[in-house]
Amino acid sequence: MTGTYEGYNDRQEESVKLFYEETATCIALPGGETKAVNINPAYFTSDGESLFIKNEILYLGNRAYSRQ
Repeated sequence: MTGTYEGYNDRQEESVKLFYEETATCIALPGGETKAVNINPAYFTSDGESLFIKNEILYLGNRAYSRQ
């Protein structure tokens, strides 16, 4: 589910954006964009963090983000 998600990373507010390009799922993080590879049932970023959505909440590694 594409869109903007907000949550916390080390007690700091953080906003991430999930979007699709022609050939890949991508996530825009404060440090820059990264592509996510689909390994069912989750996605994984290029640096190995898991990424999945459950009940409108995006989980990225050990962080949870609510859809805005």
